Amino acid sequence: MKLQYTEQPFHVTFTFFVFVSPFRYLVESGETELNLRDCWDSTPLYYACLCGHHELVEYLLQNGARCAPNTFDGERCLYAALTDKIRSLLKSYKAITSECMRRDSYREFLRRCLEDSPYADVCFIVHGVPLPAHRLILSARSSYFAKMFMSKWRDRPIIELKNKLVRSSLVCDEPPVYSDVCFIVENHRFYCHKVFFCGRSDYFRALLDGHFSESTSPGKQLFSASIPEVYLNDVTPDVFAAVVAFIYQDEALVTEENVYNVLCFADIYLLSGLKRLCARVISAFLDTENVLTVFRTARLFNLPRLEVDCCEYMSKHLEMFLDNKEFHALILEDASSVRDRQQTDSIPVVDDIRFHLYKGVLPSITSDEEESGQFDSETKLKMLSDLLIDLGIEC
Repeated sequence: MKLQYTEQPFHVTFTFFVFVSPFRYLVESGETELNLRDCWDSTPLYYACLCGHHELVEYLLQNGARCAPNTFDGERCLYAALTDKIRSLLKSYKAITSECMRRDSYREFLRRCLEDSPYADVCFIVHGVPLPAHRLILSARSSYFAKMFMSKWRDRPIIELKNKLVRSSLVCDEPPVYSDVCFIVENHRFYCHKVFFCGRSDYFRALLDGHFSESTSPGKQLFSASIPEVYLNDVTPDVFAAVVAFIYQDEALVTEENVYNVLCFADIYLLSGLKRLCARVISAFLDTENVLTVFRTARLFNLPRLEVDCCEYMSKHLEMFLDNKEFHALILEDASSVRDRQQTDSIPVVDDIRFHLYKGVLPSITSDEEESGQFDSETKLKMLSDLLIDLGIEC
């Protein structure tokens, strides 16, 4: 038998043949369910993360293992991950959500076609927004598109839609079907539905129930030809559009430019899910210039996940903060905030940074790169201790 040589490291090849290959056979033969739970309420993905099998974790995610953020399974896998490499994979992997199951692979295929647009052969321009699509899928799922592609749109790679019924914006001049409330923001009208706003936000429930309490009574539904209007001050149309999108779709387009404004109004409107979405966006733009401000923001808005991400970032770039006066002030504030603090009591921000540094020191299955990281963590722990001594603090 001729031996086949590979350029991959031995432990990668070993892991694939010992763990991934047999599991792939079970999955593809239909013998196992990826999200099956044992008597400890644990899934295969959880055990793969816990044992540090990066290739197996990647395979499970690709095939529908559930690891959505802010869920029991997602957070448990994240905290159980043996290595930072697995933790980074879990954080960055966005293709599979809790709604995407392996048994529903066709729905996942259509989702990828919509979001990634591979091999798109037509592009619709809707109010200036390009929407790549596929003639085959649209024709198969809609007789209207099938007719248009064979006639008016035949051989047209770019199609611009200007009909007033086709909207890419949440702002409209005419009330949509069944709308029962209109929010006015800087002369922009948002026609909405109380069932969504009152059901998703205690703020809007109090606002709308109190605002229109005289027009309704228990057990009686009143119908009116006019839609009541509510004026919202301070908020801008683009920020409120993000709020409306989240209330209806549980997701919103939040950018680096508007994320802090959206976060403020998510807090005002008592939308904790939108706050967490903003936190994930902010976390992606951390740098040495803003991480301390973001850390304070995370505490102000009660975003523990963002606070953890900031501490992890500071631990990785600790040498950049040793001479930073704002970093020194943060440590001193935390030290003074501990009531009746003894001389050697812990300091929250220091403990969190040390936690991430100790993860690099703890023994694990290491490569040369991980061994150098272990040495780097030990050096940073010593640097942090020296800084505390310079500040006159013991903890």
